[in-house]
Amino acid sequence: MPQSRHQRQDYSHHVRKHPSPTVRAALVLAGSGFVVVGLAGIFLPVLPTTPFLLLAAACYARASRRFYNALLNSRLFGPAILEWQQHRAIAGHGLVEDRAEREDVAAQIGLAAKLLRRRVRAAAEFRDQLTE
Repeated sequence: MPQSRHQRQDYSHHVRKHPSPTVRAALVLAGSGFVVVGLAGIFLPVLPTTPFLLLAAACYARASRRFYNALLNSRLFGPAILEWQQHRAIAGHGLVEDRAEREDVAAQIGLAAKLLRRRVRAAAEFRDQLTE
């Protein structure tokens, strides 16, 4: 059975390089930082992924054809960015969709609030002990 290969496309026509090499280098650095934060957002449920990828794409579009093409041709990141460019909407499949996921997120938020409340209460009691 032959495997279908991902067809790489050239998105160079989207790129308008900044005239300054220093600014381009700073944009590549910033874009790479946004990609790292976006990658972390895949694993951390409270950190959004797509907005950081859009910022990375914007930085790369002003700095580097190679990085921009690599990002948009990425199987992991490319579809979300292309969805935004075509429809100005973030695809719903990346969001919390089903009821079980919503309940899980709500439970995590509730647990975090409960732990925070306990910690604040303990800190207040400690402060009161120090002032007696």
